[in-house]
Amino acid sequence: MNIQRPQDFIVEEITPEGLILEVGKEWKFNPGTGKHLICILEKINWDTNRAIKAIARRLHVSRKRIGFAGTKDKWAWTTQRISIWGIKPEDVDRIKLKDLWVKPITFSEERIKLGDLWGNRFTIKLKDVKAPSTLNEVPNFFGIQRFGEKRPVTHLVGKAIVNGNLENAVKTYLAWPGPEEREETRIAREKLAEDWDWKKALSYFPKHLSYELTLLQHLAKHPNDYANALRRLPRNLLKMFVHAYQSLLFNRYLQKRMKTIGLGKAEGDIIIDGKVTGPLFGYSMELARGEPGRLEREIMSEEGIRLEDFKVKSLPEASSKGSRRAIVARVYDFEVDGSTIKFKLERGSYATTVLDYLFGNEPFLG
Repeated sequence: MNIQRPQDFIVEEITPEGLILEVGKEWKFNPGTGKHLICILEKINWDTNRAIKAIARRLHVSRKRIGFAGTKDKWAWTTQRISIWGIKPEDVDRIKLKDLWVKPITFSEERIKLGDLWGNRFTIKLKDVKAPSTLNEVPNFFGIQRFGEKRPVTHLVGKAIVNGNLENAVKTYLAWPGPEEREETRIAREKLAEDWDWKKALSYFPKHLSYELTLLQHLAKHPNDYANALRRLPRNLLKMFVHAYQSLLFNRYLQKRMKTIGLGKAEGDIIIDGKVTGPLFGYSMELARGEPGRLEREIMSEEGIRLEDFKVKSLPEASSKGSRRAIVARVYDFEVDGSTIKFKLERGSYATTVLDYLFGNEPFLG
């Protein structure tokens, strides 16, 4: 699997009504009513959280005013809806960023919230495509981007938070070097791990690491205040750490299940909307029974965790109730045309999971 350019990986959001937000399309503005300006955000090689932060900075508003339905792949050409409270269509003219476009389409009374989408359409150009002519479903593993492609660390931070070790969470996020990071970034992280001098680190941490610098600025003034340092991060990023840990445990459960029970329905399964589900562990999640339940408890025993650990007393805003997730991802409208693969997935499923299945790659298990 070799994707040469972000333009070779196209992710187009599909609205709850089934509208595909096509890349490169010009959108006519249709005035509605409400204080939320609905826009199409189109970007190439932009992380969603950093894009939202950059847009807020250009508009001189809090990033909390901006809503979106879900994060998109960074190394990709993507579209998605966003809502911005309290601005006018002409205000977006101030957003002049390379490879990022904000296109107003209407006003709405409602903010766009996480999950406000049907799914995504993917168009992927690959070298040496060897794919079946049809594909209807794949095991619903979480893809590598859930954990960080260049630096798979989010699940480690999440595990530390669930364990109540906020010091370890902060230090992992700041100083755990990724194998594919820039050399200057890797060196900065390794240097910090030698002396944990927060104030000194501010002088040599690369300026593009804005979230890390935010943590360091707080710790330089309040050296042991790890909880409030983490609170300086965007709320959705904070929760993403715990979600990544839940995702890792789901992947491990699914792998165990495929080796023992299989993907078909088994006695004791929890069925939601006609789909067999696996665990996204949380403090109010219902455990399965029978053999599926035994596997779920085995995962928790191996990790040394309890469901109630996801109610994080030291950082309540990172707590997670947990939920259930389908163990099979349905693949819609799968097509192969020369070196291009095109298909649709419902929200929460990953194109990389489909590609890993096609190319025989192992899922991410930590």
